[in-house]
Amino acid sequence: MRTCFRGPRCVSDGRWRTFFRDGKAVWDCNASYAAANFIIEPAPSEKTA
Repeated sequence: MRTCFRGPRCVSDGRWRTFFRDGKAVWDCNASYAAANFIIEPAPSEKTA
């Protein structure tokens, strides 16, 4: 796998994932596609970051 861009935020409702960059939604896909094609790690909590 390769990095499409570093540091995107990703929000998921369990069915769809929306990727954000600079506060703007840049791409949507279903959660199964995202899980199969991207390495997605939880963002650190703002309280611990």
